[in-house]
Amino acid sequence: ASSGSVLSCRISYNQASYSAGGIRISGTQVRNCLVSNNTAGRTSSGYVGGGIQGTGTIVNTTIVRNSATGSGAGVNGNSSTKLWNSIVWGNKNNGVSDNLNGSSIVCSYSAVEGGYPGTEMVLLDGNNSPMFVNASLIAGASDSTENADWHLLDGSVCINNGSNALGTDDFDLDGTARIK
Repeated sequence: ASSGSVLSCRISYNQASYSAGGIRISGTQVRNCLVSNNTAGRTSSGYVGGGIQGTGTIVNTTIVRNSATGSGAGVNGNSSTKLWNSIVWGNKNNGVSDNLNGSSIVCSYSAVEGGYPGTEMVLLDGNNSPMFVNASLIAGASDSTENADWHLLDGSVCINNGSNALGTDDFDLDGTARIK
């Protein structure tokens, strides 16, 4: 997508031989989406994005279990890429954790596996996970677990850790009121 918005979408189980597996953005806003189980191949530069590749603003989005051969299995961007109120978890590059890749992605009020510098970030590590209802077990489009449920369980460290000022929507991906 070049400019514009991608709103309330599920982008899952896509496969690309080269470049972005899930979605490639350029000045695009991705809001209130689920980007999961996408696979990206390798470009001549080696930079790919299993889930999201490019520059834009990513808000209220869950980016999980994407894979890449190259780099940036979850999000591959730069200082023009903004990640707000989002969860990035379980993305793998050749089996190794690779959630955010690029020069200085700007993050706020988000949860990134292994941590990432930013404003009011939620630490996700071996002691804290997002606590999804039924997480898919394998990264990539070859994953046959289509019954994954990426909703958060009560008690998740991610609940109520976003910022209402950073672009909340009235409703979540299921149509439920977002702020309670």
